[in-house]
Amino acid sequence: MEHLSIIIIFKYSSHPPKIRAQILSDWLDIALELFPTCKGVWFEGSKNVMTAEALRENPFQGINKIFYGALNARFFRVGESDDFIVDTIGMHVFGLPDVQFHFHTLNLNNIVSWAYDVALYQFENDVPIQQGETVGGFDEQGNVQENIRWKCNYEMSIIEPQREVLDVHTQNFAAGNRESEELLNE
Repeated sequence: MEHLSIIIIFKYSSHPPKIRAQILSDWLDIALELFPTCKGVWFEGSKNVMTAEALRENPFQGINKIFYGALNARFFRVGESDDFIVDTIGMHVFGLPDVQFHFHTLNLNNIVSWAYDVALYQFENDVPIQQGETVGGFDEQGNVQENIRWKCNYEMSIIEPQREVLDVHTQNFAAGNRESEELLNE
């Protein structure tokens, strides 16, 4: 069985996040070209395994190309409750915070999609969301509503590995111990 292992310790690089992303994207393209029989790629930072075929047909272009495998969203049920945690994993490799939601009732697919969107927005715009600022939230049907605002705070992740995350407080759908004054509805 032919296989390829490339070990790159890159998360401690002094390069800015966008340069890291471009370098890793270029390396991946070169590796896939040099090893046409490669069947899969393991992204250690995102704990993601992608088929080489999927990576070759990557729908992302440009600098975001690496995130097709290097960014992953995970979801966890909290015990026997109806509470869930969705987080991204992989942004920390680029020196950026991942995104985390701790919630109940909301559609998991909507939250996973929103987690990817918020993470990529942070990357593309040099982490514009500041402590205490808000992002648009969902109504009960899963539609983003501009009049529903979810407050954001930077904190350590609930789920391992420990890393900085942008925690998005989902207002009426929030799970865990949250203070009521954090709720915003403009």
